Parts: sequence; C-alpha cells; structure tokens
Amino acid sequence: MFFSVVRSLACFMAVSVLGLGISGCGSQPRSGIPRSDVVLTLSDGEKPLTVGIVDLNNSETGEGGGGAIDATGVVKIQGVAHGEYIVTILPPSPEGPEGKLPANAKDFKVSKKFSSTKTSPLKVVVDEKNNTFDLKVAE
Repeated sequence: MFFSVVRSLACFMAVSVLGLGISGCGSQPRSGIPRSDVVLTLSDGEKPLTVGIVDLNNSETGEGGGGAIDATGVVKIQGVAHGEYIVTILPPSPEGPEGKLPANAKDFKVSKKFSSTKTSPLKVVVDEKNNTFDLKVAE
C-alpha cells in the first residue's frame, strides 16, 4: 500500500511538472511595453518615394520595425514600442520565388547616408500621441 501511494504521488508530480513545462508562463517577452501603429510618408520634398524598405531602429532597447514603401510613399508599421528611433531607408529586396527585384527598383535614388543608423539624420519618437510622420529625404 505504501508503495502504491508513493507511486501515485510520483506520477501526479511528474504530470504536474510536465503540464507546467508545456503550458509555459503564458506571456511574451516585452509584452508589457506600450506600443502604437506608425505611418510614415516619405518624399524628396516634392515627389513621394515609391520604392524601398524602411527600418526603425532603437539602439537603446533593440526594438524596431519596418516595412516596404508603397506607390504613394507610405509605410505602415504595426505595434512599434514607444521610444525614439533612427529611420533608415534601404533598396528594395528581391521578391517572389524567383528572387526578382520589383519593376520599380530602378527608381530607388536615395543617398547612402539614409541606409545606416550611424549616418541617417531621420528620427521619429513613437508615443501614445499621433504617430504619423512626414519625412523628407533630401541631400
């Protein structure tokens, strides 16, 4: 009888520990940080930029986000953690299974200074307020 109770207790503990391991703690890292959606409109001062990839980089927290510039010069990025970001603009990436550049890739005419967090002059602060930014990409 004693061994039966010990064996039942051991099985119960094993199942309990296994259950905790499978279910986890139920939270995601950094899930408590306030976040907002961001809309960036990029232009050369006159015409919208219509091609490229935009990245937001926060060197203090490691947070970031990014997206492709659409045909109207707009990038929408969801769930960006509040904070200050350096904005970089990169050439378009190859798409599709064949890895071809988009047809308008030749239209990417942005100075290299905008492609590095060390040299880009573009900055945005994301907070609980309006997170719509008009950025001029000019020499």
